[in-house]
Amino acid sequence: MTVKFSPLFKKKRGGYTVRKLLYLIPLILIIVSGCSKTDTAEGLLNHAQSSIDEREYSKAITLLRDLIKTYPQAAETPHAQYQLGDIYMAHTKDFDQAIIEYQKVVESYPSSKVAMNAQFMVGYIYANYLNDLNAAKLEYEKFIELYSGKADEGLLQSVEFELKYLGKNINEIPELENISS
Repeated sequence: MTVKFSPLFKKKRGGYTVRKLLYLIPLILIIVSGCSKTDTAEGLLNHAQSSIDEREYSKAITLLRDLIKTYPQAAETPHAQYQLGDIYMAHTKDFDQAIIEYQKVVESYPSSKVAMNAQFMVGYIYANYLNDLNAAKLEYEKFIELYSGKADEGLLQSVEFELKYLGKNINEIPELENISS
């Protein structure tokens, strides 16, 4: 017994057969549905967050940069820029790059919800990871100048605490004398 298969795209008189075109519909749906997850700023941000959760930091960085480039005015863009700083600080430990990413938030999206946190993080990294106390002091003072009237009390107290005890050993801070390192 010989089985003959007709080619999928065999053109008949008057066009392609309906039966053949039915094969294309599921293929088109698969392609379209696969693209829809990342065709919006929100989709890219969610996909990047999933990549972070799966510890695929390079992929997350690429997705976040794509979001920022493709949707520069989207509501998600400041958060995407902030997320880049978080990835570089917490996951790749590239503190210099983290500072650059956080500074972009403050410069490009100064009225965003994450701008004041980004400014705090710049000072925090200088003080606690790079041990550049002069730069930390300048960044914390910049925070107070820009956000003292806008920041929540807890964040403002954190900045004031950091400034007060900048460069001090944990054992030299009376409020923390019961904490051992």
